[in-house]
Amino acid sequence: MRNLNQLRKESMKLVLAKNTRKSDAKSVELEDLYHKFSEDKRSIFYFAPTNAHKDMLKAVDFFKEKGHTAYLDEVRVSSDEKDFLYELHII
Repeated sequence: MRNLNQLRKESMKLVLAKNTRKSDAKSVELEDLYHKFSEDKRSIFYFAPTNAHKDMLKAVDFFKEKGHTAYLDEVRVSSDEKDFLYELHII
């Protein structure tokens, strides 16, 4: 059962935050994100608020299973509660 759950996590897609309001939303699979983290040593990624919070927590667990420490925060960009980004910091 654990292998099935791991497969689901690896194939899960998350929507990245847009660089500008006019740009198109891009999605990324967790495994691709892990490769980008490993190769580029980029450790902070921003995601759209359209992602389910539960899926973002699964992403944190995915990186913890890979032996890294991961933190998830909500970054508020205005006083509106719905106007935020998810920030995933991987160490």
